[in-house]
Amino acid sequence: MNEDERKFHETVKNLRQDKDSTPKNPVTPSDSLKAVHDRLRTRWEDPKWCAERGIQSAEHSEEEYRHYEIQRRKDVFWNLRGKRYRNCTLENFKTMSEEQVKVQLVMRKYLADLKERILRGTNLILIGPTGTGKDHLIASLVDPAIDAGFTVWWTSGAQLWSRMRDSIREDFDERKVIQSYTKPAVLILSDPVPIVGTLTSYQQAKLYEIVDTRYNHRRAIWLTINCENSQDASAKLGVPIVDRLRDGAVSLACNWESHRKTFTPIT
Repeated sequence: MNEDERKFHETVKNLRQDKDSTPKNPVTPSDSLKAVHDRLRTRWEDPKWCAERGIQSAEHSEEEYRHYEIQRRKDVFWNLRGKRYRNCTLENFKTMSEEQVKVQLVMRKYLADLKERILRGTNLILIGPTGTGKDHLIASLVDPAIDAGFTVWWTSGAQLWSRMRDSIREDFDERKVIQSYTKPAVLILSDPVPIVGTLTSYQQAKLYEIVDTRYNHRRAIWLTINCENSQDASAKLGVPIVDRLRDGAVSLACNWESHRKTFTPIT
């Protein structure tokens, strides 16, 4: 054990002593640890010094940590979202029509320039009936976005309105709930329109607040909505909301038959 390592272990040992006892060699943690850390880091960054001792360089260790952290964030994301869409890619999206091929091509272009589009806050909007694979297409971008270092949050309309309702009933801080949707680099919003009926005035106001905040900060929204076209979306969400969502966005119409298999009764 060299002098630097000995001092480091001695400092740690002193810090672990009972707070009521007096260390044999009192130290100032901020100064001592920093000095030792700086000297050791200098050596860790020396490949020759590391090779002689059979240890990895700091650069290698940081890369391993980054890989571990990215994988952890993916696991957390998909555990919350559910694993149905975890393995979705543009490659395994089934294309059986010319319209699907065109949409897949545009999605590939968005993916190819993913980092720039997220940094610019370029929204992605998929409009069409249920079961056409809109969520599959959106899910194919999640892992690449996390790999690029971006935070991603996915919510459905049902989850969004349930959280907002709970914030009123249980006296939560509504601002914190709103911030959980405005802070991530990418917000995936899966069909914000209620299954039955239309948005209430309160829901429309809260959705506008989320969209407008993200619009002002250039934070991307990836939206899927069960509508026939943009006019139908405006009628369901409100013109001010759709106007901000569509500004500079990539909008795709997914107007083909549902991928979901019909139910076959057991005989």
